[in-house]
Amino acid sequence: SWSPPPGDFATDHYVVYRDTFLLSMVPIATVVAPETTFVDVTIPACEFYDYCVTAVDTGGFEGAPSDDVPGELCYAGPQDFEATFDEDGNEMTWSPADGPVDYYVILRSTESDPPDSIGWVPASGTSYVDDAIADCVRNNRSYEILPVYDTGWRGARSEMVTLDPVPSPPSGFTVEWSRSDLLLTWSSNCEDDFRRYWVYRSTIPFTPPVNSDLLIAFMPDTTYVDTDVVTGGTYFYRLAASDASSQKSTYSEFAYVGSGDVLSVPDPYASIQEAIDAASVLDTVLVAPGTYDENVTLRDAVTVLATERSAATIRAGSGSVVTAMTLTDLAVMSGFTVDGLGTAVNGLEAWGSYVRVEDCVFQNAGTGASFKYGGAPLLSGNVFTANQNGIACADSASPFLVGNAFDGNSMSAVFSLGAPGPVIGKTLADANDFVNRGMFQILNAGPAEIDAELNYWGDDCVDPAWFSGLVDYVPWTDEDHSGTYVECADAVPDDGTSGKAFASHNYPNPFNPATAISYTVPSPGGVVRLTIYDLAGRKVRTLVEERKGPGDYQVFWRGRDDRDRELGSGVYFYRVEIGDEFRVERKMLMLR
Repeated sequence: SWSPPPGDFATDHYVVYRDTFLLSMVPIATVVAPETTFVDVTIPACEFYDYCVTAVDTGGFEGAPSDDVPGELCYAGPQDFEATFDEDGNEMTWSPADGPVDYYVILRSTESDPPDSIGWVPASGTSYVDDAIADCVRNNRSYEILPVYDTGWRGARSEMVTLDPVPSPPSGFTVEWSRSDLLLTWSSNCEDDFRRYWVYRSTIPFTPPVNSDLLIAFMPDTTYVDTDVVTGGTYFYRLAASDASSQKSTYSEFAYVGSGDVLSVPDPYASIQEAIDAASVLDTVLVAPGTYDENVTLRDAVTVLATERSAATIRAGSGSVVTAMTLTDLAVMSGFTVDGLGTAVNGLEAWGSYVRVEDCVFQNAGTGASFKYGGAPLLSGNVFTANQNGIACADSASPFLVGNAFDGNSMSAVFSLGAPGPVIGKTLADANDFVNRGMFQILNAGPAEIDAELNYWGDDCVDPAWFSGLVDYVPWTDEDHSGTYVECADAVPDDGTSGKAFASHNYPNPFNPATAISYTVPSPGGVVRLTIYDLAGRKVRTLVEERKGPGDYQVFWRGRDDRDRELGSGVYFYRVEIGDEFRVERKMLMLR
């Protein structure tokens, strides 16, 4: 800013000059009189400049320059910037920048692309999810946060954080005979920093971790010819991919050559276990309808299949009705009813196993299916009913649950003690159905949060009291798996709602781990802000900050701050603001 020149100088406009270390007094703007201020928004943050101004009269005569004035603008930029990889979208959090920030721009760069804007969040936001990564989710990406101030000036950026995920496991893997050799082919990895593939072979199925003695080749190509084989033999292969940082992917699915026989029960084999014991690798045990009073131990690379779904019942009143120890994903059990007769400890007990269990019913046991000591079994299309716990998971076991139904298990549908714990659905196509709840839908006593988004919980209005421990159950879906919800689905009327704004007391209170807050937006709607504060008055979480139409709403708080960090026990306050006239604050107590 400056004062006009003295006297009768007929000023038409002013010229603003800027002096930098490299360029001396460069004109950067004209300001039409009588205005005597200028905002320089084109400068990088935290650099020194000198400025001067000249006046130009109506005849085009430019007067003497003003004195030089030094200038610098240097607010601290975003701090504590963190970025984490997630296949559904890379997640970012940061602490606010200093000064009157208007909004933040998220910048992304790759090895081949310079930094470019991919989105923005308002000044009140300190988190962002980059879900535009479907082209290659595990590519290396670098992120920065750029604050933009109310004048339009770009401030100091955050530090740059680079994500270097482990490569994806190779896919599209096939193997076939080519005369006396085996031809292996697979799809190429998309990662920018991919370097080579690793090929492993065995004459029997094998599970991770893979013995290095099984390595037969490594190269960047997507084909391999294995000449060290015997024509007509049975061979199992897995692949892994590695990147420039020598990070190695998880292993691919099996590709194998060979075929097995079919062993029938009850003729010629009288029992299921007798047929399993007689089976070889890749054989199938085919079981006719009936009741089989026996305990069964599955065998690696042997499929045990009921000819009619749920028509063959395996039952036993003690121990584990079915046992699966350190089996690969080539061990399959499909189509059975497994009955613990009310006294068996487990319907299925699996240790360190990758077994696949499909279209079975597990009932009347202490636990329908128990998983321990690692492994990642796949459970698809099963029903767990009338058990104490539908599924129990301990140690480092991580079963993947897809399309299962949990109905009337007295303690919990899923009980977890370990880490990382089960993965309960991933997409709407993977949704599990939880109905006729016992005490809990999910009881998590382990240290890791359970991913249980996009499942049906038996009602469109979900109660946080159905879950214990760290459980991410929002959003959920409906019975048809056609929609997603983050609040009660039937709470928002189809048409406008008249009446007054309202905010409920949270329920439950005290709470652990989550509590629900309901509020009403009157017609014609308005901006809603719902924020959480600690006892010292510091804002810890913004739950809602957006315009809402008229209607009734409900939102859940799971005791975490804006950076998704778990907060401790204590007194907290929530403030609900609806439009310009409604504001209410209430106290709540969290007990960890």
